[in-house]
Amino acid sequence: MDSRPSCDALCSLHCVSTVPLSSPFPELYSNGVPSNSQHMIISESIRRAKQDLLRVEAEIATLKAQRAELKRFISVHTGMVSAMRRFPNEILAEIFSRCVDPDAAFDPLGNEVWILARVCQRWRAVASDTPELWRNFVLKGTGGNLTLSLKIQLDRARSAPLSICFWAPWTLDVMDIFLDVPAQWVDVQLSHTAVSNRFLSQDSHFPRLRRLEITGYWSPLLEGRTSTKVDMVDSLPALEDLSLDLHRQPFPRQLLLPWSQLGTCTLRQLRTLDILWILSLVSQDTHVSLLDFDSGPDFVARESPIRSVEIGGSSSAYTQNMLSAMILPNLEKLEIGWAGGPDISPGVISLLNRSGCHLKHLRLSQGG
Repeated sequence: MDSRPSCDALCSLHCVSTVPLSSPFPELYSNGVPSNSQHMIISESIRRAKQDLLRVEAEIATLKAQRAELKRFISVHTGMVSAMRRFPNEILAEIFSRCVDPDAAFDPLGNEVWILARVCQRWRAVASDTPELWRNFVLKGTGGNLTLSLKIQLDRARSAPLSICFWAPWTLDVMDIFLDVPAQWVDVQLSHTAVSNRFLSQDSHFPRLRRLEITGYWSPLLEGRTSTKVDMVDSLPALEDLSLDLHRQPFPRQLLLPWSQLGTCTLRQLRTLDILWILSLVSQDTHVSLLDFDSGPDFVARESPIRSVEIGGSSSAYTQNMLSAMILPNLEKLEIGWAGGPDISPGVISLLNRSGCHLKHLRLSQGG
């Protein structure tokens, strides 16, 4: 006898089924032919079994719904007692800062900082009150209607130092948004000619700008003012790191930059003639990198006060020409990598003899 308890409402947990689990006529398993009475009994058993099946399936659906509700309750209330909720806002902000990729292209839908700000009210408040999370602007790609989002992020950055990369032509359309806060510029890359011209053609003061990278040739410089000096010395009092890439076009000598205060100066794809002119303007404490340069027209060797220089990316012939064009009496560190061709050791020896310097570090690398 089945010892399970029964109740008025049949269920799959403890109620006795109205249909026995064993067949009323097991002898018919072997293809026997049921009699009329057996046929009626079997048909009735099938009918009642189907009714029981419907009740069981309804009970399963109810239990599944209860299970889902219990899981939701557990999940919600587990979050309520999560250790994350007890983190001080300062710790949460530090965690956020480790999640943000400063080099990610600006995207209000996909950038980590924007995603974090959409998780919940508290995270939004913490992220919005942490200006350092919003200080990086990498503007590239196809652009779009981003003006409002840029203004929102710039507002959340408050007075934080800004790192801005203008890497596409469309950034010219939004540049004025950033030119309204020139005192916050700290690290800026201008990778398009029109954007570079726009930067050089205004009179703003950038008191905190420490690193500036300019790519592109200004032709004509500053909307045709080719004979007018553009003095940016006083506009960039904090500039320490300058990188120029002019695509082997002449450097506009009327552009005055604070060469003597630089700690690092990278000159890429410049003519030798312009490189020598710039080397005469920097200080002895400026580390200079000369990369992928062109020999250009005839030139006369010039003296430079620099103590550290790196040369790379050009052919052996161009590198030899550069070595023969420099006089470096203070040189202490010299690193050279050339793309290929004859050994440049004779050029190095000639430079050292001509300069009369006291070299402390030398590295030569062919193929560098």
